[in-house]
Amino acid sequence: MFEYLGDDSKKIRISMLFARQVALHLQETLLSDDQKMTPKGDDLVQVTATVSGSQQLRWWLLAFGGLVEVLKPEWLREKFRNISAGLCRK
Repeated sequence: MFEYLGDDSKKIRISMLFARQVALHLQETLLSDDQKMTPKGDDLVQVTATVSGSQQLRWWLLAFGGLVEVLKPEWLREKFRNISAGLCRK
């Protein structure tokens, strides 16, 4: 998933917290063969998977808005932190 033909993006191990209602979709449509889902309380699910670190992945994650939090890798978490801060500028 998340790969265009010729996409040479490096594979990354990503860890995210999803709202439970979103995570349920990922049980049917896996991000990767090594995807793992771990419940975190009543409302959250931690999802880890090895995926392409492509722009397509970032667009996909942005579509979830506040229903997802990127935990790792730190450089991707920082990228989303900066995007979020930029949305609030005047």
